[in-house]
Amino acid sequence: HIGAGGAGLNGIIAGVFPTAMEGDALFNVGLNAQVFSFQATVTSAISGKIQKIGEHGTEAVKNHRVFLEQGGEEIAATETDSNGLYRFSGLLGGTYTVRPAQPSEKGSISPESKDVTLDENNPTGKADFTLSETGLRTGPIRIVGVGNNGGDEAAHEVVSDGHIEGSVARISHSTFNAMSVADLIATYDVLIITWATASSLDFDWDTRARPFLEAGGGIMYEDPENMDDLAAIVSEPSSCSGSGFQDIIADVPGLTDGVSSATDLGFNSLINNHMCFADWADWLSPFLEIPASAGGPYTTGLYGTWGAGRIVLAGPDQDYHSESDGSLTERNQFQLLINVLKWVGRLVG
Repeated sequence: HIGAGGAGLNGIIAGVFPTAMEGDALFNVGLNAQVFSFQATVTSAISGKIQKIGEHGTEAVKNHRVFLEQGGEEIAATETDSNGLYRFSGLLGGTYTVRPAQPSEKGSISPESKDVTLDENNPTGKADFTLSETGLRTGPIRIVGVGNNGGDEAAHEVVSDGHIEGSVARISHSTFNAMSVADLIATYDVLIITWATASSLDFDWDTRARPFLEAGGGIMYEDPENMDDLAAIVSEPSSCSGSGFQDIIADVPGLTDGVSSATDLGFNSLINNHMCFADWADWLSPFLEIPASAGGPYTTGLYGTWGAGRIVLAGPDQDYHSESDGSLTERNQFQLLINVLKWVGRLVG
C-alpha cells in the first residue's frame, strides 16, 4: 500500500516485484515524476520427515543425515531431530534436491531423493522419506547368556514355553572373550550380558559390541560390573542401586507391550535394579526410570538401534529374577524379558 510520503510493503513472499503504480511513477509534491521500482527478496525453506516402517508400524528416524543439493552440488546438510523432522531454511528461489543418506544397516530409504522448486508462489517446500527395514526374523533366533547368573535364567523358560522360537546357550566370560567377533556373529543372534559376569569380561564398545550390532546382532545388557566397556555410549551414577520401583516413561512398540509400571501396580513392578544411567549417546533413548516416590528420578532403561542391530541396557536384571508362574512382579518382569529378547532379536510375531 502507498502511504503519505512513501511506500509500505505488506505480505511479500519470495520473488521480484516491479511496481504497478500509475505510469510506474511516484509523484512528490513540487518535484518531477520519478520512476520507482523495487525488488523484495524473502528467504524460503524446505522441511520434511523420515519415518521407519518395521514390524510394529511406523516410527521416527532420528539423528539421520540429510543433504541439500543444487545444480548437482551439495550446499547444506543437517540431521533429523527426535521426531524424525529436518529443515533447511534461509533459501532463495530455485530448484533443490533433498537427499537422505542411505543407511549402512539392512534397509533402504525411498525415494532416494526429491526435487523441490521454490518460487514466489511456493515459498516453502516439503519432502518426506521412508526407511524400510529388512533383516527382520520370524525365528528361530539363537540366544546366548554370558556367564552363570545363578538365578532363574529365565530366557530358557521364554523359549521352552514357546514365547520365542529358538535356542538358549550359556557360555563363560572366558569363552566369550576367546571368541572373535566373526565367531560371535556366525554363532549367535542375541547376547545376554548379565550382572553376574566377571569384571574381566571383554565387551569393549569399539572392538566387540559395535561390530556385533552393525552386523545385525541384538544385545540385552544388564551388567554393572563392566560399565567401563561401554563408556563410549553411556555412563552410570554410583547413587542408584537396589530399588525395584520402575516406571515406564516411554511406550515403545514391542518393547513395553503388556508391562506394568510401578504407578500401575502401586508397588514394585520389577525386581531389583543394578544400573542407573547419568548420560548416554544421542542415538539411545530412555524408557524406564525409578520414580521420585522411590528416590528418583533415575533412568534405568535405555534402548537404541545401531547399524543393523538393536541394544537394550536395563538395570532390572530380567534373566535373573523373572518367573512366568511367580509373583505379580516376577510375571511382569518375565513379560519384559520376552519383549526385550524379541525386540533386540528383530523377531516378528
